[in-house]
Amino acid sequence: MPADQSQSSIEKRLKEISSKLSNVLTKDDSLIIKNIIRETLEELKEKLLGSVMKRIEIIEGNMFEQAKEVESLKQQIEEKNLEIDLLKQKEQSSEKAHGASLNDLEQYGRRNSVQITGLLNDNENQTSNAVAEQSANLINQKLGIRI
Repeated sequence: MPADQSQSSIEKRLKEISSKLSNVLTKDDSLIIKNIIRETLEELKEKLLGSVMKRIEIIEGNMFEQAKEVESLKQQIEEKNLEIDLLKQKEQSSEKAHGASLNDLEQYGRRNSVQITGLLNDNENQTSNAVAEQSANLINQKLGIRI
């Protein structure tokens, strides 16, 4: 092989090697890529963290609103229970008053009545005429008063 051919072949070969080596990363290049990846991951982490924090704040706000609503509803229930108790007391008072009025009315209706007990053959199926006749006979016999 002549020297020129050999030199051109070597140059050709060196160019191939150079082009292949230019495609290969150096240690500095890998550090740069690692830094880029690290920075990108940090940015993503910050964005994700910010998003999560925002959602947590929204959820906390909702929970606070619901807690206020629950307290309001508890207070309303307590007020309604007090109102129910008051109405029950009024009803009981009214019932007692009506019972007393009814008793007074019954007593007033009996003010001129006489109750006779101990009649012979006394039963619930007797007619009022039979009871009146037995009562008149008993008063005639025991008290000597003619009815």
